[in-house]
Amino acid sequence: MPKILLKKEAFLSEFSKTINSVSIKEVLDHRITSLAVPLGSDRKCNAIIKKVFKKTIPQIEKSIIVSNNNFLFRLASDMLFFCENSTKKAPKTTIDLLKQNFYTTDQSGGWCCLQVSGSRVIEMLERICPLDLSKENFKILDAKRTTMEHLGVIIFKRGETEFLLYSASSSAKSFLHAVETSCKNL
Repeated sequence: MPKILLKKEAFLSEFSKTINSVSIKEVLDHRITSLAVPLGSDRKCNAIIKKVFKKTIPQIEKSIIVSNNNFLFRLASDMLFFCENSTKKAPKTTIDLLKQNFYTTDQSGGWCCLQVSGSRVIEMLERICPLDLSKENFKILDAKRTTMEHLGVIIFKRGETEFLLYSASSSAKSFLHAVETSCKNL
């Protein structure tokens, strides 16, 4: 029987472009694992995060950098996303410990990720995002669910003028179109 090799492909053909001082780039090196807290296991899961990452579990809509540019953000009281740089993966023992204590699902194929950055990035996002993205209300390492145009999005502020935007991979082209159009209309 022939050996079949599966290769991960970019949802947006490795898109990278700068429009009106905003850089848009498809992020390809992410592995996303959702971590759901089992009912009644809040304390235990908090302790596991502290043991594994030597950090306190983030508050809702906040995140922590755990290592090697890997981060953990919390979307709800019982839901976290662990995002790994696929070239700097967490040790297998870390992943095994998380799997033993959380309900885990690899969601890498379900999300398209765009990195947007630049001097006009806030201005561009304000055109399509209903959140208050001012420095006072949306701080570095904040992560929130929102909509952009008609699409569900998770927005993560990685730096003063750098954001990661996650949207369903099934609507990746529509999502990119919305972001590009907002840049063009600046």
